[in-house]
Amino acid sequence: MDQLINSMLDQAIGGLIAVLLLTKIDKRLESMTQAMETLSAAIKEALSHVDTVSR
Repeated sequence: MDQLINSMLDQAIGGLIAVLLLTKIDKRLESMTQAMETLSAAIKEALSHVDTVSR
């Protein structure tokens, strides 16, 4: 019986760690997505400016 309880606790702890890691990864991906969108907008603005100047 103790072995069953220990096994269930191990699985619960493993699941909790997985959820924490996935949450952290999700937040980092969200942050990276925002940074890439900002960079993309800056590049588009710069290219638009270059296109306007070259005309």
